[in-house]
Amino acid sequence: MNCEKCQELLSDFLDGALDHEDQGSLNTHLEECLSCFSVRDELDSIVSFCRECRGEYLTPPNERALWLRIRNTVEAERAAAIQGSPAQAGRSESWWKQLMNRSWELSLSQMTGAVAAITVAVALITAFSMQRMQQGASLDPTTASASRDRAGLTNATSST
Repeated sequence: MNCEKCQELLSDFLDGALDHEDQGSLNTHLEECLSCFSVRDELDSIVSFCRECRGEYLTPPNERALWLRIRNTVEAERAAAIQGSPAQAGRSESWWKQLMNRSWELSLSQMTGAVAAITVAVALITAFSMQRMQQGASLDPTTASASRDRAGLTNATSST
C-alpha cells in the first residue's frame, strides 16, 4: 500500500468502517511508514477532540479573521524560508518584485470599481487624443486646403 492510498483510508479506519483486509494492510503500512503514522495520530487527536467537545463551540468563529490569520502565518513562514535560504542571503528584493510577489485578493465590488476606473481612464485618454488629432489637422494649412479641394470636387460631382 502506498502513502496516498493509506491517507485516503485513514478517516474510514478511525471510524471503524474498513473491512478486515483493508484494515490489516493499513496497519502494516502504518507500522512501516512513520509519516503516515504521524498523520494518523494527528487525525485521531482531531477526531477525539471533536467528539469530546461536541456542542461546546456552537458559535462559529469569525471566518474572515480566521482566514486572514492563516494567510498571514503562511506568508510569514514563506518569507522566513526565503530569507533563510542561501540563494537569497544578503540579497534584498526590489520594491517592484515585492509588489508583484504579493497575493492580491479583491472582492467583486473592488474588481468592478477597478474595471470601471480603467474604462473611464481609457475613454478619456482616447477622447482627448482624438480631439488633439482633429485640432492638429485643422491647423495644418496644406491638409486643410487639400480637404477643401476634395470637398469642392465632391460637391461639384454630386451636383452634376
